[in-house]
Amino acid sequence: MASYYVDATLGDDSNPGTITQPWKTISKVNSSSFNPGDKIYFKRGEIWRERLTVPSSGLDGNPITFGAYGTGDKPKISGADVVTDWSGPDVNGEYYKSGFATGPYVVLRDGSRISKGTVGSLGANEWGYDSGTLYLGFDPSSHTIEAGQRTSPITINGKSYITIENITVYGGNNRADTDAAGGNICIYGASNNIILNYITSYGCHFSGIGIGDSDVSDITISNVTVYDTLGAGIRFASGVTNSTLSNFTVHDCAMLPSDDGAGGNGGGVEIISDCDNISVSSGEVYNTGAGLTSQGADPGVAVYESTNIDITKVKIHDCYGGGAYYRSVTAGHPSSGNFVYNIVCNNGNTSMPSGSILVGLRAQGVTDARVTVNVYNNVFCNNLVDYVGQNDRMGMVYASGETTINFKNNILKDPIGDYSCYMFIRSSVTYVASNNCYHTTGSNNRWSWDFSYKYSLSEWESVSGETNSLNQDPSFVDPDNGDFRLKVGSPCIDAGTNVGLDRDFNYNPVPWGAGVDIGAFELIRRITVLSLSHNSLDCRLNKWTDLSRFHNHGVPHSGVRPCVVAPGIMGYWFDGNSGYVDCGNNKSLDIIDTITIKAWVKVKGWTGSNQLLVSKGSPSAYSLFLANNSNFRFEIRTGSGFQTLDSLVQPVSGRWYHLVGTYNRALPSDNLKVYVNGAFKNSMDNTEGVITNDEPVYVGRHPTGLYFNGTIAEPCIYNRALSADEVRENMYRSPIYRMLRGLPHSMIYTKVPWKQTQGGIYAP
Repeated sequence: MASYYVDATLGDDSNPGTITQPWKTISKVNSSSFNPGDKIYFKRGEIWRERLTVPSSGLDGNPITFGAYGTGDKPKISGADVVTDWSGPDVNGEYYKSGFATGPYVVLRDGSRISKGTVGSLGANEWGYDSGTLYLGFDPSSHTIEAGQRTSPITINGKSYITIENITVYGGNNRADTDAAGGNICIYGASNNIILNYITSYGCHFSGIGIGDSDVSDITISNVTVYDTLGAGIRFASGVTNSTLSNFTVHDCAMLPSDDGAGGNGGGVEIISDCDNISVSSGEVYNTGAGLTSQGADPGVAVYESTNIDITKVKIHDCYGGGAYYRSVTAGHPSSGNFVYNIVCNNGNTSMPSGSILVGLRAQGVTDARVTVNVYNNVFCNNLVDYVGQNDRMGMVYASGETTINFKNNILKDPIGDYSCYMFIRSSVTYVASNNCYHTTGSNNRWSWDFSYKYSLSEWESVSGETNSLNQDPSFVDPDNGDFRLKVGSPCIDAGTNVGLDRDFNYNPVPWGAGVDIGAFELIRRITVLSLSHNSLDCRLNKWTDLSRFHNHGVPHSGVRPCVVAPGIMGYWFDGNSGYVDCGNNKSLDIIDTITIKAWVKVKGWTGSNQLLVSKGSPSAYSLFLANNSNFRFEIRTGSGFQTLDSLVQPVSGRWYHLVGTYNRALPSDNLKVYVNGAFKNSMDNTEGVITNDEPVYVGRHPTGLYFNGTIAEPCIYNRALSADEVRENMYRSPIYRMLRGLPHSMIYTKVPWKQTQGGIYAP
């Protein structure tokens, strides 16, 4: 396994490709043969105006990786060339450049696509092309103009076990492969086991990422951003199977006037033409289809004649063609999947052409091509509901034809439009529904069954067979600003039915409370999820009792034993070699957005390695530890890696320290904080959220080792971030603090400043 480096400025293709003697061009990469496990790194801050055609395949466990090295912006691969030396203006006031052998389908001004017009009458923001000459309707002298010249700057054709990560690609000029339709990244031709990670794709003709071929499978796409494309941002087509898309953002697709009729459908994510077993999760789609005013736009997420397609935890908003659909129109080509824990809001626009069906969700099959979809725990709010130009009723959720829709635990609020209603269901549909919530602040409190309005929930339930639903305000936290969590006291709390789902939109455990909540969010009662007792009756050789209601009791292993911290106050001593406590992997410990980890710690000695105090899994979702530089640290794992916060405190052996690490994703800054002995010590920014795992929480070690040498007492985990005042209050109330102050255990806590002598804590 070898590593090769490419530097567009300082490289030379006659070099051996080492980090000190890098190659220069992608052409050199394309003409080379690589072995499984090889890595090819492009230098950050550089740009290549070439086409990367992956030349070799890896093997299972040893993929060939294309990535980045150095510092700065991600390396860029462009399908467009910079155009200079313009002439003009001509008699039409247009500027021009001749000599193009390849006609552009995309032109970018300062990095953004501009609309195509008609040569001779170009508008101020338009370009045109005729007979080898590119024209602009504005003076280009103060702009950077790039014209598309290469199809799909990254192409994978018939290759497997490939990873591409940390690269920006733009300017793709694709009109060649209509199946994959990948303007910037195109995957086709019996390719499988491909990973795309931390990719940015923008400014191209057709899709930002296009995957299409009946022999393509096992494509994993994560942590990608796609925008400013003619077609769908991300497109699976023509039989792609067994693939995933997660942690993504797609926006501003088909937004230009010239995108109308140019070949793209303008959706955010499209899965079409006999694809199977594809999961789309944890993403956002917005601002799509504005340019398609005559042909009409697809919705934000479109599933067309494809099966086992799961759309989960996706926010779809401000899409001109509506929210989402599952559709089939050709016999023998059904559609199916799960549409769960999504937010569908503010979609639809009256600029769409007559006959457009604008809804939050559309499910529509035909004879011998049935659509079957489970629609659970979604929020549909403020969507334009319209059968454009037809002056006829339409529902925020629309189902017709040969369709089965299981519809439970959803909230439908404020459908918009003169003929709008919550549900539009035809009698041909198999409709199984319960435990939904309907509400409007307007006058459209109605449903439609076979074109007949129903004006009360009881009337609707009578004709549709729906049961146990509500016609009440769901009481969102702040719907005007996109916060669709439930307020305390919402009628939707615990009012749903269990459909077998275990994580809500924010990845919180389901249910949280007496039952499942209706909507996309469980109301999380911010409580302690782990609190290991200091009571002598709770600290035993075979069990360290958890005082939270989740029973995350610790099981001691090997070189660990309970010890007396003070009369009646217990902790555990860890030997630094094999001792640890296993607190299990209850779902209450899977925390994403807000967390506090706290413990009293007394270090006995140093091992030369990190010593874990509290940690969850490997790689650790979150941890509190003594670093090998002898500082206490707090750490979480996010999509961009480990976020490690140093306490700036080096402990003294034999002294007690009160350690607290907190994380609050919702804060605008200083999301991670660390406190020592009640005093704030350090902070850092990160709003990505914790990447959790299904592994247990350990006290005193990491799953790979890294044992702690010393004593730990009162370890706690909260599913909220304690404030600075709460951190201090928590410490003052601890019997360990009172013991160290020499106060009676029964005495009310004190905030008197204190210091401690030999053998205990020192608080400056």
